[in-house]
Amino acid sequence: MPCRALRWIADDYFGVVAEADICTRARAEYLVSPLSGGLKGAFPLEPRGDVSCATLRLPPGSYELGPSEECSLEPPSALLHVPSPYYVGVFGEEVEVRAYAVERPEICGSSRCAQGEEMISVGRHALYRAVVDGPPYVVRCCGLEINVDRIKRFRRPKWAPLAMYEVMPDRVKRRLDCRDLRRDLCGGTLDDLADMLDYVAQLADALYLHPIYRAMSYHRYDVLDHKSVDELLGGLEAYARLRERARQKGLGIVLDVVLHHVGLKSKLFKERRDLFLVKDEEAAELALKIAELLPRPLWPQLLKGDPPYETFMSVWAMPRLNYKKREALEYAESVLAFWSDKADGFRFDVAHGIPPTVWLHLVGPYVETHYLLAEHTGDPAAYLGVFHGFTAYELHNALLDFLAFEKIDAAQLAARIKRYLARVGPNQLRFMYTFIENHDTDRFCSLANKRRAVLAYAIIYSLPGIPAVYAGGEACAKGLASDHTNREPIDELKPDPELLAALKTLYQLRRRYPEIAEGPVREVLGEGDRLLLRNASITLRLDRRGGKAEVKTPDGYYSL
Repeated sequence: MPCRALRWIADDYFGVVAEADICTRARAEYLVSPLSGGLKGAFPLEPRGDVSCATLRLPPGSYELGPSEECSLEPPSALLHVPSPYYVGVFGEEVEVRAYAVERPEICGSSRCAQGEEMISVGRHALYRAVVDGPPYVVRCCGLEINVDRIKRFRRPKWAPLAMYEVMPDRVKRRLDCRDLRRDLCGGTLDDLADMLDYVAQLADALYLHPIYRAMSYHRYDVLDHKSVDELLGGLEAYARLRERARQKGLGIVLDVVLHHVGLKSKLFKERRDLFLVKDEEAAELALKIAELLPRPLWPQLLKGDPPYETFMSVWAMPRLNYKKREALEYAESVLAFWSDKADGFRFDVAHGIPPTVWLHLVGPYVETHYLLAEHTGDPAAYLGVFHGFTAYELHNALLDFLAFEKIDAAQLAARIKRYLARVGPNQLRFMYTFIENHDTDRFCSLANKRRAVLAYAIIYSLPGIPAVYAGGEACAKGLASDHTNREPIDELKPDPELLAALKTLYQLRRRYPEIAEGPVREVLGEGDRLLLRNASITLRLDRRGGKAEVKTPDGYYSL
């Protein structure tokens, strides 16, 4: 699958990006790679002679396209630095400056200079960084010099949490006999969640709330009505009560918004099939009749093979919206407008299944009023200038390899942390959603013991970003994503005293030293089982083999 830069163009976030063709000889409708999170839909392929190509806007970098295929886009000059959000971040009177160069650059602030530290390499070039005082600052390399007095700052939301508590409303309490956790309703409500807020406020300053709409299943990602709150959860009135009580406790709400697809039985799919990507209208109508007449457990017996319309991951119950249609775009706009005064932020489900150009249109009005978090399970390079933050799966996978599977040592973990940091601009790291588990992954304590969980939390709480506790994580809950046992009702889970104490301490440290959430990351070193992480005003020392973590702060040491 070859790729080539057609031209280099100006970009608000990266400064400069390649308009690049990525091509394949395979017969396919869409580019499917880590850039699309492994999903079809975001990047259509177009015929170009004997190949099919998708045109993407990407910064310099090396991009995995398949098991043994890579796209390498080298910078267009020997030294590349632009005073834009990807290359420079401001932290009080300091700046983190990045530059691509063919040799190690010298980066000088107003009173001191530093040699650039290598983060990642791309062909002959490497991306270097240094933290110096400024602006102004100077970048020198290869007989070239770039002087900067003014920078373009990252567009920040008016609010973003220091930490989040992630919760699926149906699983707050077992009110019903839910034996099959893949299908059964357990009966939790928003009022049940409101009763937990004193407890939640000890761990976070925001609720990350999974879908609350009227839908076909307990998890509510197969939405029937985007502008509703399911009556089973208590309706809009219960949500208003929850929001008011959350405000009183100093908690914001980040609401899960599902705009990639709808539920098969939704009014939109019944009445506006032209807004979907339907391949066989008669088969689509038959699927809808089966869904209307038969109970959900019987659908798989009749709805087999490829759906007659495009969906989320070939799931018949989730038809995908066609954003080439203006009316589909207007519908999504109306959904965001409906919720804009009812939430402090949005988490966008399957964001990597919708083209970046569509998202630019949809979220543009909310960049400064709401925290915008996008789900992306792969490499979000094509989306980085669109949202504030992303699901940090690259960091999550590195933590598992180090602490759960022991596939790598601390030096390799440090290298992977640097690679993660390199993908995201210095100021954007503040808004990344970092986690050791979530509703789509196996529970961490199904893979490793409690002490390793403490170490994993210590890392994400010591890095810039927005670390999250997935409800039940504080109990070291076990469960798998495959059978949804990772979504057990949390009222039956007793918090583990040691883990709960560690999480409270880590959250309080972020409140006391909010610069932890911002950065800059000053140093990441590893050797054997030991990791050293210096970020802003704190230093984390971690020993995997000894199971110890210690955080040094301006006021003293905290052992976890």
